[in-house]
Amino acid sequence: TGTAVGDPIEAHALADALCKDRPADAPLPIGSVKTNLGHLETAAGVAGLLKAMLVLKHRQIPPSLHFRTPNPHIDFAALKLRVPVEMEPFPQADGPCIAGVNSFGFGGANAHVLLAEPPARSQAELPPGVADRPWPIVLSARSEAALRASAGQLGSWIDEHMRSNGHSPLLPDLAYTLGARRNHHAHRLTLVSRDTDEVIRELTSFASGQPAQKLRAAFSPRREKPARIAFVMSGQGPQWWGMGRELMRHEPVFRRTMEACEEALRPWTRFSLLEELGRDEESSQMHRTEIAQPAIFAMQIALTELWKSWGVQPDAIVGHSVGEIAAACAAGILTLEDAARVIAQRARFMEECARGEGTMLAVGMSEDEARDLILRHDRTVTIAAFNGPRSLTLSGPRLSLEAIASELEPQNVFARFVRVDHPFHHPLMQPASEALEAALADLAPRAGSVPFFSTVTGGSCEGGTCTA
Repeated sequence: TGTAVGDPIEAHALADALCKDRPADAPLPIGSVKTNLGHLETAAGVAGLLKAMLVLKHRQIPPSLHFRTPNPHIDFAALKLRVPVEMEPFPQADGPCIAGVNSFGFGGANAHVLLAEPPARSQAELPPGVADRPWPIVLSARSEAALRASAGQLGSWIDEHMRSNGHSPLLPDLAYTLGARRNHHAHRLTLVSRDTDEVIRELTSFASGQPAQKLRAAFSPRREKPARIAFVMSGQGPQWWGMGRELMRHEPVFRRTMEACEEALRPWTRFSLLEELGRDEESSQMHRTEIAQPAIFAMQIALTELWKSWGVQPDAIVGHSVGEIAAACAAGILTLEDAARVIAQRARFMEECARGEGTMLAVGMSEDEARDLILRHDRTVTIAAFNGPRSLTLSGPRLSLEAIASELEPQNVFARFVRVDHPFHHPLMQPASEALEAALADLAPRAGSVPFFSTVTGGSCEGGTCTA
């Protein structure tokens, strides 16, 4: 405190707490932030904290300025304390360096904080190929002029680091810091690049008002209410033999979630999910319903967790066909274990039901047009899914659908076969439906944590209604 009475009290307290076991020839160095900055009233505590942080960072103890005559009421030798009078190195220690900050508030509050130096960090090794991937560089400001100025400053900063250090900040680190650790204002720019020189060049061009080849800037006014986000889980059909491979290699959250799905599926499947996802194109079985549906489910759950880890949280979740199971799981209605049980048994029952008896055809036409087409060809064909006003999926015997596709092709009407070997969403699948309902009789859904909408009913579904 710098007072005749306060200093002896503080010195004795520090000695009692910290110096009893210290050797007499290694007294505890003490100093004061007031010697540097004077009396700071309410700011004294944080100033002392900053001084202690600088001491630890530089491992140097600065002298106490103007220290000439010690307080006669403090026996420094007996208390094992000393006041440094010149710059000196921080004492060597077996463990991390530690500094204490003692602060007496003039309102009567006393505090003592211990600071330890952070653990030494080595540069993290990036997985092969990660540093060479394209990375998004984002920047924002409150005005266009400020955005150009920020772009110029960032470009100069990266260039300076390259010249002084012989290397630039890693683009993955730069992309993360700018994207996740900065506020995002209305005037924005973005640039995707794998080359630091290109980043400098683009930022410098934008800052000087010159055309930038890859950089894009725009004004994005703030909404009074933030935009709401929906997650939509697709049905069977878009799966392919190499899906998820890059994400498994480069995204730890995605990988951990896929491994959790593998564990949850294991009691109910006759195959290994990760093994099937790792097959090459020639040996892939991703076309098989029994394997495709659990794989799609796992992909959707892992993508959901990846988006959430990036801060993208859904306000509503919807799933089409097989996607409803992942949607119910992501909404918190089904646990991962329950959802894995549902998807695995659904896939197995469907694999064994009506296999080879039909297929599905996506068509670009209205419902009325589709019904007229069905009446002309085969009344056993059904409309399996209403995807949009002029986007439907037909299900039924393969020969009948091939005839329909042949009629539509010369008319330039969109018609594409779905990569399945079952007539899903067709009465031929009824035995699988009945078997699944019986197998899941004890299914216990929960209330859920995110609104869940069903493409079967077209409305919101309470979690408790999602029974077998």
